[in-house]
Amino acid sequence: MSGTGRGPARTGGRAGKGAGSAGSHHGGPSPGWPERGVGPPRRPDGDGYRSVHHGGDLDAYPGLDVETPDRPMPASSPPPLPPQVRIGRRDLVVLAGLPGAGKSTLLGRMQAAAPVSVLDPEQMYRPLRSVLPARFPYRRYRAVVHLAHRTRIVWCCMSASGPVIAHEPSTRPTTRAMLVVLGWITRRPRVLVWIHVGAFEALSGQRERGRMVGERSFVRHVGRAERLRRMLRAGRRPRGWYVVHVFTRAELVDGLRLTTPS
Repeated sequence: MSGTGRGPARTGGRAGKGAGSAGSHHGGPSPGWPERGVGPPRRPDGDGYRSVHHGGDLDAYPGLDVETPDRPMPASSPPPLPPQVRIGRRDLVVLAGLPGAGKSTLLGRMQAAAPVSVLDPEQMYRPLRSVLPARFPYRRYRAVVHLAHRTRIVWCCMSASGPVIAHEPSTRPTTRAMLVVLGWITRRPRVLVWIHVGAFEALSGQRERGRMVGERSFVRHVGRAERLRRMLRAGRRPRGWYVVHVFTRAELVDGLRLTTPS
C-alpha cells in the first residue's frame, strides 16, 4: 500500500469496518463527521484508495422478544466486527489523539492478520514505575518515558520488516512532521489513525489511567487538536500522510482490525 498523497479534495466514502497486544507481534460515518475524502492517491505498490476515511456506527444487537416466550426466538446476530483499516506491508501507522483519548486501550484490543510491531509509551512507563518510589511524581520522569518511546519508534522503523504501529498524540504539527521525515527516511508510507474525543472525555480518560496532563499543556493540546479536526472535517489531510482514518472512541470500543495485502 502506498501513494503520492497529492490530489484535490473531493467527497469520498467511509472506511471499512474491521483490529495485537502492546510490545509484541500480532497476528460510517462518525456522528458529526461528513463523508469526505481526498484522493484517490496511488502508492508505490500500486494500491490506490481515499486518504481521509471516517469510521462507521456498529450495528446494535437485536432485542429479545419477551412478550411471547412460547414463540420460537429469532436467531441471534453475531457480535459486530470492529472497524477495519487496511495497511501496507511496511506502513508506519500512528495512533493519535488527545492525551486520554484511549490510544493505549485501543492498542491492547487491536487485531492483525499478520505480524505487526506495536509501540506504546506504557511499555516504558510501567517498568520505570515499578522501580521508582510510589510517591515519585510522573511529571519528574515523563520526559524520560517520551524520549525512550520515540527512540524505540525510530529503531523499530529502521529494523522491523513489517508494519509499525506507534502511539503518539501528534497534535503538534512538528511531531507529525518528524514522523513524516522518519517514514520517508525508512521508506515507510505514513498512515494516521485519529481518535476524536472531546476535552471532557479526554480528561476522564486521564483520570482512569491515573496520570493527568498539566492544565496549560492540555489546553494547548486541545487547541491544536481542534485545528486538526477542522482540517480533517474539510476533507484535507496533513502534509506527508498518505491516508488518515478518523474514528470516535465509541466506534473503537471493540478494538480495531488491521488487514494487510495477501
